[in-house]
Amino acid sequence: MAATSDGGRKERSDKKVAVERRDFLKTAPAIAAAGMALDVPAGATGVEIRVQRTVSVHPRFVRAFIGAALEATTHSAGVMGIETEVFYNVHAKAQNSDFRFFTDFNSMAQYESVFLGKLLSDSKYLDMAARAVDMITDEPLDELFVRLRPDDYFMNLRGGKRREFKFEKASPNPSVKPRYRREREYCASKGRLRDVMQINFAFMEDFFSATNNVPRYYCTRFSVERIGCSKLFFDLDNCPVCDQAFLEQDEMFSTQFSGMLLTKPIDTLFMRLTPRDGDFNLSKFRN
Repeated sequence: MAATSDGGRKERSDKKVAVERRDFLKTAPAIAAAGMALDVPAGATGVEIRVQRTVSVHPRFVRAFIGAALEATTHSAGVMGIETEVFYNVHAKAQNSDFRFFTDFNSMAQYESVFLGKLLSDSKYLDMAARAVDMITDEPLDELFVRLRPDDYFMNLRGGKRREFKFEKASPNPSVKPRYRREREYCASKGRLRDVMQINFAFMEDFFSATNNVPRYYCTRFSVERIGCSKLFFDLDNCPVCDQAFLEQDEMFSTQFSGMLLTKPIDTLFMRLTPRDGDFNLSKFRN
């Protein structure tokens, strides 16, 4: 990204990054404490965390932003030792372009150590962020999700024998990263989150039987706009059963569990970005 030529504008950008870092450092310990209290029984080591950053970009800067974002995430991977994946919201209806950054951490402790402790103290990374300010339309939105599993403490708070699922023993999904990521969001009615979780674990079991792929399931309880919601992420390109399975589940929520959700499940399709996307030129294919 080219440096900002206007000195005053750059100063404002630097201040904006400083404020962002300050707010991260201020709120993260409280979030961490809440996460451990809600999800981890005595003796457990931690919970998996997904941090999602949503960035709205002026359409005229889309290709430049792709290059800048991939450069920044390559640098951040070197600092943290953890990859950040960059996606584009294919069907976004907003006037501006919608980008998503996903970073997965093995625990809240790892998040605090490598993200808050290392990356947000890295001057090169902060400079990269500052130089992108003129490309974006609003402040980025950062959300912290907690991974849900069938043995989740909240899920089994009432005790009793829980159902065992085959997908719990499945090998990790292939290391080859699919081009597309499907997101399916469920916003539960008051007091119904546990019920939604039970339905979705059963859905994951059937989906695994049909595709040999295990979706990743997260609770969005630390996102102010999505308290009581949860998300399933499907990372696979060739999925002939996805659309039909989603339609079937939509009908099930409507007929068998009416009122459990505030709205029907919300589907979003993301495209993983690579350097080729920023350099693409359709005219090269002319005869």
